[in-house]
Amino acid sequence: MPAYMVYWPQDRLKELQKAGDTGPIKVVYGSIHAKMPTIASIKVGDVVFPVTLMNKRLYVLARLPVERREPAIDYTLRELGRPCGALKEEGKTYPELAHR
Repeated sequence: MPAYMVYWPQDRLKELQKAGDTGPIKVVYGSIHAKMPTIASIKVGDVVFPVTLMNKRLYVLARLPVERREPAIDYTLRELGRPCGALKEEGKTYPELAHR
């Protein structure tokens, strides 16, 4: 069972607090872009540890066993009921959302 650390800088934690998301942590996003670390090698059964630095100390925020992987657009459609602007696929419409 491989384990991975994902660094969450303080600005990400402040954004979560500002949004009222104080846990528990349920999801970790990954990306090919520099803002989010890649999680391409993570598989179901692995463990992810989000960590941060505060006052020169390393804090482990959670131990997250990977139960499933799915595209971020599918997750946001299911959990938020709408696509997030950055995740919308160009040229695609979302007729399943028309009745909401």
